Amino acid sequence: MAVLDRGSAVVQRAAVPDAPAQSAPTLIGGNDEIGSYVCSLEGLFGGQSKWCGIVRDSNAAYHFIEVTRVKADGLFNIGFTRAPCTGNTFINYFSRGIRVTVPKNCMGPVW
Repeated sequence: MAVLDRGSAVVQRAAVPDAPAQSAPTLIGGNDEIGSYVCSLEGLFGGQSKWCGIVRDSNAAYHFIEVTRVKADGLFNIGFTRAPCTGNTFINYFSRGIRVTVPKNCMGPVW
């Protein structure tokens, strides 16, 4: 299981403003979010574009997600640029199966 590196540049840029001052430990087992299917928030990307995945681990502020679906709408759209809400990873159709760490406030229920 991957451990979230709290000192990385990605985590610093994606810091959640209302996160507690002390970092929460990684929760393994007993967390009802693990195994749930989530998608990027509606309207976060242009049109009906979104990416979805299965939560493999979670803590107070972040999800560790395995990408399972990518929908990049638009004539020349081939994916999503690197940003905190993509785990600072370029996500496209061929990204299915990769795992990324994203802030919880970037993800929501399937839409």
